Amino acid sequence: MPAREIAVKNPFKKGQFQPYTAPLYLGRYQARHKCPYSFNCNPYLGCLHKCKYCFSDHIQTAKHTRFDYVRPADIEKMESHIINGIKGKQHDKISKCLQMRIPIKIGAMTDPFQPAEKEFKITLRLLELLNRQKYPVIVNTKGSLVAEEPYISLLASMPSVVQISLMSMNDGLISRLEPNVPSPKDRIKIISKLSEAGIVTQLRAAPIIPMVNEDISDVVSAAYLAGAKDVLFHILFMKKNPYAFEKLSGALGFNYLKTLRNNKHWAFDGKGYSYSMSDYQKYIDSVKPIVARTGMGFYPENPPVPDNPWTSCCGVEKYPGFENNMSWVLMIRGRKIGNHTSFAEYIRGSGCPYVADFKRKWDSGVLDQVIPGIYFNPEDKTYSRMNALEFERMCENDSKASRRK
Repeated sequence: MPAREIAVKNPFKKGQFQPYTAPLYLGRYQARHKCPYSFNCNPYLGCLHKCKYCFSDHIQTAKHTRFDYVRPADIEKMESHIINGIKGKQHDKISKCLQMRIPIKIGAMTDPFQPAEKEFKITLRLLELLNRQKYPVIVNTKGSLVAEEPYISLLASMPSVVQISLMSMNDGLISRLEPNVPSPKDRIKIISKLSEAGIVTQLRAAPIIPMVNEDISDVVSAAYLAGAKDVLFHILFMKKNPYAFEKLSGALGFNYLKTLRNNKHWAFDGKGYSYSMSDYQKYIDSVKPIVARTGMGFYPENPPVPDNPWTSCCGVEKYPGFENNMSWVLMIRGRKIGNHTSFAEYIRGSGCPYVADFKRKWDSGVLDQVIPGIYFNPEDKTYSRMNALEFERMCENDSKASRRK
């Protein structure tokens, strides 16, 4: 008998792209370059946390549709795919990732430890399966269940990294923006409990909402004292979606769209609003010394100027069970690109599970649109890396062009 749904309704229009309804999926081409570990699993479609800034809301619900919607994944199908993939009985891209033991990121789109988990326990069954294989996982959550039994014991006995999302220590702000999640103090306790159990825990100080929670020094300090190993963060990207702005503005108590349009540090790229690259880099530079004082690792999402080009976006490859993924990381983030680097040079030794697809993208010259600081050489279909001065000029030109729009 299929698992029961909450508020059963199909939120997708006919023919709309629906990768996130699959038990396991590889992120789209551009997503794979922003995150090398864009090999994702979402135990649920929809989330009852109802965060007012949620970037996935436009994916999970049809335009202008507003309702609580949670559908558990087909756990039997998920288990079958994982087991057959690991054993080499299937030969699709996802199965090749499983055979390479590319870490599975659990909760990229919806929280795996949201209230629905108490009823359906899909995340529990998934972790039990992966624990038997000692398969590496990255968990992203705000939920308190992750620090309770049997979840904490499962995670402690397998290669795992848990990323706890916390954007502010301000209780009033959190209650407005994240109405159905544990308080800031409770999430700090979750970090402490996981760390005491020997589980690698990272602080995901996200999203950073400019003019709202840009100062994250108190969050960093609290997470450090609780045992977090690293700090990750990303700036809020606001889709050009009236419903999204309405939700956020209502929670903040002022017209956030109007405020963005009047802020010179924001750029509009045709799809939404975000920091310009130069201003984003300035913000990274302001946060870096705050984190450095604690000795924690520092991993801003997709920085314009990478601090250390030989790490992934969250640095998990330095932890036990994740060591063998650097060839994948280097390939997918473009770090092997030097001067007139050919596809054969770039792909060598990477174990890429989608070579043919990647070759077509490479030859079309689109890689420079998703990896900052490189450019395409159409005469020989190679890529080269910009020097620091060229890259700085490009950032300035992009920023000016975005503001003119």
